[in-house]
Amino acid sequence: MAQPAADPRDTARKAVDLLLAGKYSEMIPMFSAPGKAANTEALLAKKVPEAWGAMQSVGTATVRPIGASNIVSILVKFANQDVTFQISLDRKSVV
Repeated sequence: MAQPAADPRDTARKAVDLLLAGKYSEMIPMFSAPGKAANTEALLAKKVPEAWGAMQSVGTATVRPIGASNIVSILVKFANQDVTFQISLDRKSVV
């Protein structure tokens, strides 16, 4: 029997947590094949510039269904600016 897909909020939050922690190699298995090709560890390392400052807090994830996918938005407050990360997940919660 197939396992139910993970809650997209949980999957997106895990992806953001790994990104913020610099654990890029742990993010790669979460991606679809095109996502893996588009998001190398070197590119992921550039997604959170030092100019944003230290991370202050991570907000609650919100989900917006779009066709066969979900867009999960998570507000992250940094010392110098607030950034909303948007993670696209398919129905199986693959990034």
